[in-house]
Amino acid sequence: MGSPAWLYQRGVCMVEKTVRMNLLFDFYGPLLTERQQRFFEMYYAQDLSLGEIAEASGVSRQAVYDIIKRSAAALEGFDERLGLVARHERMATQLKRLEKLAEELSEGARWRAGLSEGDKRWLQAKAEELRRLVRAIDEAEE
Repeated sequence: MGSPAWLYQRGVCMVEKTVRMNLLFDFYGPLLTERQQRFFEMYYAQDLSLGEIAEASGVSRQAVYDIIKRSAAALEGFDERLGLVARHERMATQLKRLEKLAEELSEGARWRAGLSEGDKRWLQAKAEELRRLVRAIDEAEE
């Protein structure tokens, strides 16, 4: 069963595009002008239509469209040059892998036959240390 057609515009999933635009804005939004930031937030974060933004701002719908379009292009350009979003996504994936490894270590220490109680405690302590490191890295990223 496929996704509903209204989720797509010109072959692009609008939910994925909105998520990407918001992520780009989180990283590079301060590099935009105040006006670009305001229009971009109203459109992508607050989900206002071009007409609603135009009415609230006293400009034409076309002006709003142009500002949002230029802002999105600028954000994509910043990311092409700096690569912070890709770096963030790689780190998030690696953190999830570390978290899974810590869980596997902990589970293995609990149920693995042939391990002494001392070895089990040591493995569980290392798994917990790994979890603390993952949390610390995750918090530092925010």
